[in-house]
Amino acid sequence: MVIRPYTELHQPGIEFGLTYFDDPGVNIPSAITAWVAMSGLPDFLIRMRQASKNYQNYKSANNVEGIERSQ
Repeated sequence: MVIRPYTELHQPGIEFGLTYFDDPGVNIPSAITAWVAMSGLPDFLIRMRQASKNYQNYKSANNVEGIERSQ
């Protein structure tokens, strides 16, 4: 994973790159892998970004102190 600022460290905005490989041990149809690469994963990242932007408001509205570790 590579994370770097768009400009300077004290200014908002980052760019990141993530490389991942997993061998599931089975043959996955190319239509599935194409869908994940072109639609599924980008949609997931967009939703995660939006959720992280809204997290402070969510915590305030629901009296959440933070994320707690499960035992």
